[in-house]
Amino acid sequence: MKDTQRKRGASFHRVLDVIAEYPPTPAIPAATLLVTELNTTTTAFDTLAAEQDLAFGTVHGATVDRKQLKRDLVSFLKRLGETARVLDPVAHPGLAAEMRLGRATSSYGALVTRARAFHSALVPVKAAFVGYGFAETVDADLLAMITAVDAATGRKNDGKAIHIGGTAGLVALCKTGVAIVRKLDAILSNVYKDDAVKYAAWKAARRVEREPRHAVEEPAPGGGGTPPSGGGGTPPSGS
Repeated sequence: MKDTQRKRGASFHRVLDVIAEYPPTPAIPAATLLVTELNTTTTAFDTLAAEQDLAFGTVHGATVDRKQLKRDLVSFLKRLGETARVLDPVAHPGLAAEMRLGRATSSYGALVTRARAFHSALVPVKAAFVGYGFAETVDADLLAMITAVDAATGRKNDGKAIHIGGTAGLVALCKTGVAIVRKLDAILSNVYKDDAVKYAAWKAARRVEREPRHAVEEPAPGGGGTPPSGGGGTPPSGS
């Protein structure tokens, strides 16, 4: 969630707190309806923000897991390939070529595809690999590692989708909430105007803290920014 959105959400909560502390008396139907709408919007905002934050954690965790799973899978495939190269080429023609990693480690997709090819080549000759020290479950072990990488990729992609969708949803909810607060301001500024404490509390609640602006803006890349002093500029006339 962007900092601006976080500040919007905080202002919605402050607005609701002030209205709960200083409810208009007598009640104003239009204000009551707007408060209900703002409560609904704020609840939806909080829920979506929490889901987005959780999704960010999911993406991070899946990324870390996937890197380790990739290392484990690559190591296992290399062991299989090394063994394939020392097996009798007459008894196992073409096996060494079928169990070469090549450039498959360049991406997760390519690695999983190559690992499935390894598995297909391994299944009919599993006994030969068991004879060279691999476990009886070598084919199942390889398949489990492939599945684990796929699952980690799925978690990462799902988390990213939720995070991206959450961003769009928060933008929409911020716009809705701001519109509601503006309408409430038109009503409550009149209600609170004769009470300095309530009026100040209301104005402080609805205000959204602005981002600090840099005193000096950096020039755009490749732009003609002001050159540093003393750096070979045109000498003054008469020198």
